[in-house]
Amino acid sequence: MAQKTVNKGPRELWSEIETETFVDQFILNKDVIEGAFDSCVSREAKTAAWEIIAHVLRTSFAESKPRSVEELKKKWNNLKTVAKKDIGLYANSLKGTGGGPAFQLKPLYEKLHIHVFKKDNPCLPGEIISVS
Repeated sequence: MAQKTVNKGPRELWSEIETETFVDQFILNKDVIEGAFDSCVSREAKTAAWEIIAHVLRTSFAESKPRSVEELKKKWNNLKTVAKKDIGLYANSLKGTGGGPAFQLKPLYEKLHIHVFKKDNPCLPGEIISVS
C-alpha cells in the first residue's frame, strides 16, 4: 500500500532576526523548557513556555507565517544540533597548534554556547562561588 504524502504548502524560511528573537525568547524560558519534570516544572508549564515563545514571534513578526509549537521545537532541535557541531569545531580549533586561522563561531552560536550549553563550574579558575 503506497503512503500518501500531504503537501503542507511552501515552506517559509526563518529570517535572521526571527531566529535571533526565537533564541532570545528560548534563553528567557530555558529553565522551564529544559528543567526536569517535578513539582515546580510540569508538562503544562513547559507547554506554556513554548506557547509564550510562539506568541512573541507571532506578535513581533505579523508578516511572517505563524509558527506552531511543533515548528518551534523542530527549529530548536535543528539549531541546537548545528550549534553544538560548530561549537565543537571551535573548541577543537582553539586546541590546535597552528596551521591556519581559528574557526570563527557565529555570534548566534556563541550566544547559545554562553547562555544555554555552557555549564558553570565553580571549581574552575575564575568562577565565583556565590554564598547565600
